[in-house]
Amino acid sequence: MRRSLLAASAAAVLAVTVVACGRAAGESEGVHGPSEALAFVSATLDSKPFEGRSLAGQPAVLWFWEPSCVACRTQAPEVAMTADLYEGRVNVLGVAGGGGEALRRDFAELTGTRGLLHLSDPGKEVWGRFGVSTPGVYVLLDRGGDVVVRGAGLEGRLAKEVAALVR
Repeated sequence: MRRSLLAASAAAVLAVTVVACGRAAGESEGVHGPSEALAFVSATLDSKPFEGRSLAGQPAVLWFWEPSCVACRTQAPEVAMTADLYEGRVNVLGVAGGGGEALRRDFAELTGTRGLLHLSDPGKEVWGRFGVSTPGVYVLLDRGGDVVVRGAGLEGRLAKEVAALVR
């Protein structure tokens, strides 16, 4: 019994040593490179290129919307407020699917979210990458780009959910 306990203790010490020595200097436990979910390239509503990996390093809110989505229009003020509240600490961006370019730009203008970064995703490739199939969905990402929250129904709670990401 004593020999088994000694062997188990030695194995545990060896495992901790191997894990700790396997990290590069300055690399903290549990921190990895950006999530593969961020390995995408898209374009903004202004037709500028956008690299998903640029989101790594800060939490992010991805708001998936379509110009014809009534719920999205009601979500817009809270999204804009959250972006203002967490400016410089959280990336908040819209991901526009459906409709034409003019409709997507008009939506951003009419909803008061033109100041946000919006991706133009008419083929919904970014939507698919994050498992989104309907508009009005939020995806909240941690600093590494991993999905923390995905879903609709965050109205009235978006800023609170984002607060948990910046702690």
